[in-house]
Formats: sequence, structure tokens, C-alpha cells
Amino acid sequence: MMRWIEFIFQKAERHPFIVATALALFMLLIPVFLRPIHTPDEGRYAEVTRDMLENRSWLVPHLNGYPHLTKPPLFYDIAAVFFTLFGVKLFAIRLVSLASFLAALYFCIGWAGRRAGQRAAALSGLIGATLIPSAVAAEFADLNMLLTLWLVLGLLFFFDALEKPDHLYSWYWAWGLLGMGFMTKGPPALIIPSGTVFLYRLFSGRKFAVPFRKWILGIALYCLIAFPWYIWTLHREGDKLVNFWVGQIFRRTVAGPGAATRLPGYYLILFLFGSMGWSFLAVYKLCQHLRTKWRLNASQIQGKSFLSHGVRIFKILLQDMRTLSQDELWLVCWIVATIVPFSIALSQMPSYILPCFPAFGLVLALHFSRKNYREGEEKILHKTFFVSMMIIVISLWGWSFYGFYMVRTPCLNVPRFIQKHLEPAWIDYQFRPLRGRPFVMIQYSCFYPTFNFENRRYSVLVKESIYPQWQYDPALSISEAKLTQWVEENRPIAIILESRHIKDFQDERWKNLIVYFQGERYSLLVTPAVGLDKLH
Repeated sequence: MMRWIEFIFQKAERHPFIVATALALFMLLIPVFLRPIHTPDEGRYAEVTRDMLENRSWLVPHLNGYPHLTKPPLFYDIAAVFFTLFGVKLFAIRLVSLASFLAALYFCIGWAGRRAGQRAAALSGLIGATLIPSAVAAEFADLNMLLTLWLVLGLLFFFDALEKPDHLYSWYWAWGLLGMGFMTKGPPALIIPSGTVFLYRLFSGRKFAVPFRKWILGIALYCLIAFPWYIWTLHREGDKLVNFWVGQIFRRTVAGPGAATRLPGYYLILFLFGSMGWSFLAVYKLCQHLRTKWRLNASQIQGKSFLSHGVRIFKILLQDMRTLSQDELWLVCWIVATIVPFSIALSQMPSYILPCFPAFGLVLALHFSRKNYREGEEKILHKTFFVSMMIIVISLWGWSFYGFYMVRTPCLNVPRFIQKHLEPAWIDYQFRPLRGRPFVMIQYSCFYPTFNFENRRYSVLVKESIYPQWQYDPALSISEAKLTQWVEENRPIAIILESRHIKDFQDERWKNLIVYFQGERYSLLVTPAVGLDKLH
């Protein structure tokens, strides 16, 4: 097997783009096409895009008939183009993430090649393609990989512009692409670049040679791209926009109820174990370096306290940051500027630090392409690549094939810890023959956009069971009394609910309902008029 890995490395040095593309498609195409839909995230992004395409509402995203202003519309607009090209299919919206991943990977390969030669380009492609968080995000239907693409392009162009201030195109491309990032996910596209520039200025000690006028023009370009939609939406849907951006975002990041149970160093742990293989190799090399420095300074620290040792290690790391090449320092600042702000925040969403992984891959590529190897170090690179690739293939392929098979079984029977993900996918699969039939889909006590997307229709929500903080279109709601009347009249109705609420439908009023599926987490009730009981 190691001969094959050695062959891949050799080919990558000759054809880095082709090898990286083949490797990425080999690992990710099967999950893109086969993996069951992930609830609730993939269903929400897919349904908002479907609604946008169907109603031609390109500037104001909607979810179940109500303005959905949690994110700007750029991702949904791009995903709608993919729906137009490939049909309203789940794999089509996943292709947005896959295409973004490949574009970011290509740009990293080209940038590394210009900075450190063909070997750096090859390593950038091989490492970048086998970083686990990036690979997982590349086959997932959400906007995080698209945001990562804008940040990769923008920050690398920004560094090139700082290195060569006379290259106007790099400077304005950087600001424009970072503005596209703000139109994709908002504040992260401002926080990460700002933090990167600040840390780089702090640790490099360099004064930027870019004239003040160019800074003003660049910032103006960023604002011109990033802010008009927010201003327009604030004028048109001000109460809804403020409710999310001020209320929900503040509660999640500043006054979150889970602060007491937050795992300390969550994002640092996620970074180390998420990119396992390459991160372990980086830690191993760092420990080797610190041990060498420790021995050189043994006389100065002998007999010191544990705290003194920690301070000494910190000083060594700071000194080493100043000895890094300028491009490596920029990438390290990029990583720190991504991890630290979200570590301060109270939320614990793995996708928040996704933009730091391409920078990590580039740091490793530049480092290993510039150093002189001792005997055996090339084999360590090969083994790390192999382990990382196999983790991605085994986990993504295994889950995709298993899920694809299980949602097509007549009776779903899966372990409890994966029921949350497979039960909605199983229910969705049962609905597929009904897409062209006239029936009303009702969601009781919960709302999952996944079911809207798979059925290509809105859900009617039961008023009494809706949580007060939910935002919904009153025209798509129904009282429990009205629902009872519809059931008694044997109208074609399918009711989706959490299984803990199925006891609410056990009295005489609901005698016309058939329990088609009762899972550990979700249940599906239908009236005979739907005809779902005849499908098996």
C-alpha cells in the first residue's frame, strides 16, 4: 500500500491539480450522492433554496412561507442555480459545497506553488484534500464551505497585496471577495480577516506599505458589497431582522444558557482531533522543536517551578513566531484569528472554525517543502496522508452506504444513537411516491424543513403545539379543533410529530388516523385517504 502512496506523491509533484481533483472526487462523490439527508441543517438549506427558486424571491429567503433572515441570500441564490442545472435534488445543493471545496483547494495549490515551488503545491493539494473537517463540509449541504472559499481567496489575495502594494488587482480582489463572504454568512467574514490583519501586524512588526487611499477604497468596496442587502432588508423587514441578529445571535454568543456546561478549549480540541493525522504530526514536530530548545536552555530553567516552565514555553513559541517566514506567519495568524474569537463566544458549533483548516494545510505544505528531511521523515508524511484519507473514506462511505440501505428497508430498525438522523430520512423516503398527490402535510409539536423539501410543499403547523418563539406564517397554521374536524371528514392528511406526543392522538377523536410509523424519536400518522398504508 505504501508504494501506491509514494506513487501518488510522485504524481502530485508533476500534476498537483489533477491528483488533488481525483483524490477529492474519489473520497466525496459517493457521500454527495448517497448519504441520507441530515436533519435539520441540510433540510433547512435545501428547503429555503427550493422556496426561493419556486417563488423567484431572490433577495428575501423564506421558510414555510415566512421570511427566513438568519443568513444573507447569496448561498441560496447560488444553490438555486445548481437546482436549475441539476434538478431539485439534495445532491445538487451538496455540489455547491463540493465545488467551493475544489475551488479553494485549487487556489491553495496555485498560491503554495508560487510561494515555495512544485513540492509545496503538491503537498498543499494532498494535505488540503485529506483534512477531515474540510472533507466533511465539502459533502454537506450548507453555506460553510462557500464562506471558507471566499475567506481563502480574500485572505490570500490580501497577503499578496501586502507583499506587493503596486498590484492593484490583488488588493481590490481581496476586499471584494471578503465582502462576498459577508454576504454569505455575515460577521465571521469581518471578524476573521480583521483578526488576521491585527495579529500579523502585531507579530511581524512590519508597517504596511499600502497607501491610506487604497485602504479607504478597499473598505468602501467591501461595504458596497456587504451592506446594501442588510440596509434594504432592515427597511423592509426590520422587526424580523432585528429579532434574529440582535435577539437570537446575542443569546447564542454572549448570554447563552449553556455557558455553565461549556467544554473549556472546545475549539482547540476540535481543531486537534478534527484534523487528526495532520494535527498530530504538527504537534509531534512542535514537541520535537520545543525539546531541542529546552535542552539548549536547560541551565536557565533548572530548578524552576511548573509555572516558570510554562512561561518559558510560551516565550519560545512567541520567539519562533517572529522567525517564521512572512507567509507562514500570515497563515498562523489566520488560524489563531479563527479559533480565539469563537472560543470566547458561548456557542459550540464545529463549522465556525472551518475557515482555519485551509490555512493549516498551507502552513504544513510550506513547512515540509522548505525543510531538509532526515531519513524516514518522508515516510511519516506518507503514513499520515494514508491514515487521514482512510478515516475520511471509511467514515463517510460507511455512513453513506449504511444510511442509503436502511432508509429503504420496509421497517426501520437502527441503533438509538442514530435514530435522530435516520428516522426523518426513512419517513421522507416513504413520502416520495406521494409527491404528486393532493394531501395536507401537518407538523405537530415540531417543525422540520426536511419534510417540506422532500414533499415539495409547505407544512401546516398546529397552533396549540407551536412554541411561542417559533416564527411562522399564520396562513399556514391550523387549530387543533379544525384538525380534528379534518380527520373526522377523512381528508388526505399526514401528521408528523415527535413520538413523545403520540399520546395526544389516542382518544376517540382521532380514530380515523393510522399509525404508519412510530419510531423512538419521530412518528407518522395518516388518514386512509392519503393511501400511504397501501404502498407496502
